[in-house]
Amino acid sequence: MTDDRLHEQRLSDTRGSGAGIAFFKWWYRAFGYTHTEVLVWIVTFFYMLFDSAARKKVDPYIRHRFPKAGVLARCKHRWFIFAHQGMCLLWQELYDQLGRTYEVVYDSEEAYRISQSETAGVVLYSHFGPWQLMMRTLVTTRNFINIMAQDDRNTNVDKMKIFSEKALAEKAAQVSTAPGNLLALQQALERGEFIALMGDRNFEPSPLAVDYLGETAYFPIAAFHLAARAKCPVLCMFAHYDGRSYVMECCEPMHPEMKGRNREQLRPYLERYTKHLEKLCMDYPYDCFSMTNHWTR
Repeated sequence: MTDDRLHEQRLSDTRGSGAGIAFFKWWYRAFGYTHTEVLVWIVTFFYMLFDSAARKKVDPYIRHRFPKAGVLARCKHRWFIFAHQGMCLLWQELYDQLGRTYEVVYDSEEAYRISQSETAGVVLYSHFGPWQLMMRTLVTTRNFINIMAQDDRNTNVDKMKIFSEKALAEKAAQVSTAPGNLLALQQALERGEFIALMGDRNFEPSPLAVDYLGETAYFPIAAFHLAARAKCPVLCMFAHYDGRSYVMECCEPMHPEMKGRNREQLRPYLERYTKHLEKLCMDYPYDCFSMTNHWTR
C-alpha cells in the first residue's frame, strides 16, 4: 500500500460542506421530507452536469453496468447514482428525526449465531446502499468490533462520527488504513474480537482478478487471508433500502482455508462475495457507491 494511494483525494474530501448540510437540515424542518428529497435530486442534477471529477469516478461502473447506454442514458445513470448517494447521506444526518428503522436479515441460523458469539470473526462490507448507516448495525454483534476505515479529511461527512455516541463507542473502535495496520487487525482476532473491512476498495499491491460485471476486475483478499490465518468465519454484510426500511443482509458465513502461501486458494471465497455484490448491482443499480475503477490495477 503506497502513501500516494492512501492520500489520493476522494470525492468526500471536497463535497458536503457544513453549511450545505445545515441548509438541508433547515429545509427538512421547514418543508418536510418530500420537499427535501426533491431538493436532493435538483442539487445532484447540477453535480451531474458540472462535476467532472465525480463523473470520472462513477463512469467505469456505468460502462460495465450499462454497456449499451448512449450519451443521454449515461447522464441519467450518473444523476440517479449521485441522487441516491445524496439521499443516503441525508438519511444518515436525519436518522433520528426520520424515525425509520433498519432490518437485519440473516441468511442462516449459523450467520445469526456467529454474529452473536464472543469469538473472533471477520465482517466484510461494501460501499453499497446506506452503508454508513449500516455501521450502526455492525455493533449489534455481541462482540467488540474493530472497523478498518480511512480517516475522513472532511469532518462534515465523517462516517465514524456516529461512534462518538457513548453506547456505540463502547462497542467499536476505528483502525486506520495506514500501512502495517493489518497487523492490528490480526491481533484483534487473536484477542477473540471482530474486525470489519471494506471488500470493494482495493489498497493491496497484489489483488486477485475475478470476473465482475462482464470483465476481469481486481479485488482485495485481506479479509479472507486474515480469517484463514485466524481460523475464523467471514460474514459478508450488504445494505440496501427497500423503499420502506434500511435492510442489512448477513450472508451465509464462509470459512476460508489456506495452506502455505498460495493466495489462489482464497479465490472461491472472493468470488462468492463479488457474485453477491454483482447481483445487488443488477437489482439496485443506483446504490453502488464504490466510486473506483475495479477493472484496472
